[in-house]
Amino acid sequence: MDLRSATARCPDDRGPRSLIADLRRESEPFRELWASHAVGFHKADTKTVHHPEVGTILLDCVTLAVPGGDLRITICSAAPGTEAAQQLALLATLGLQTTATALG
Repeated sequence: MDLRSATARCPDDRGPRSLIADLRRESEPFRELWASHAVGFHKADTKTVHHPEVGTILLDCVTLAVPGGDLRITICSAAPGTEAAQQLALLATLGLQTTATALG
């Protein structure tokens, strides 16, 4: 739970505390999870990006973090041979065309 870690790092921040209070009041699953005192970090996910040139791209994302700090780096990629990989390759080409046009 990133929320528990963030709250521990910034105990005087009222925003997360208010969010936690609201969630505990409104959500039984959240109350149960919060009561478990689980501390973790969200490391991997799938993100959907809507791009005007190539459409919807589904990306695999991994987040790297510095333990005990707020620095996070998220790396998004696509498995070779997938539609998302083809879309990223097309974006790389479109980016080069845009750059070449701008340079004259």
